[in-house]
Amino acid sequence: MKNLILLTTFLLVAAPSFAGGKKDGHHQMGEKMRKELGLTDEQLAQMKEIRSQRKVDIKAKQAQVKEAREAFRQALANPKSSTEELKAKYQTMSAARQASRDARFETMLEVRAILKEDQISKFQELRGKWKGKHKGQRKG
Repeated sequence: MKNLILLTTFLLVAAPSFAGGKKDGHHQMGEKMRKELGLTDEQLAQMKEIRSQRKVDIKAKQAQVKEAREAFRQALANPKSSTEELKAKYQTMSAARQASRDARFETMLEVRAILKEDQISKFQELRGKWKGKHKGQRKG
């Protein structure tokens, strides 16, 4: 499941670069992945469309997670918060996190459906190499 989330996150971040986005670090990575995976113009256009359709939903779910996490932290810091209140805040936060993960997973499934078998296999190889190079640099 973690690999699926990482694949989705990468593809969401890299998709604009695949489609000819800004010339920055993501663009360079996108061009490299485009070449190494052999993505077609049609695949790039489909990825861009998926990203634009899902972007608002995923951002909204991430905002809900942030809000729920902050509410939980505040309740946890309050010595007057009851156990029931803390459990309720924790459940809300957990549900928001799961909804965010589910949205990313659905996006990953859509993107994965665009890729050919050999592209999926090649991506897994490249992801493993990339993960090793960037170990310990994860944000948040």
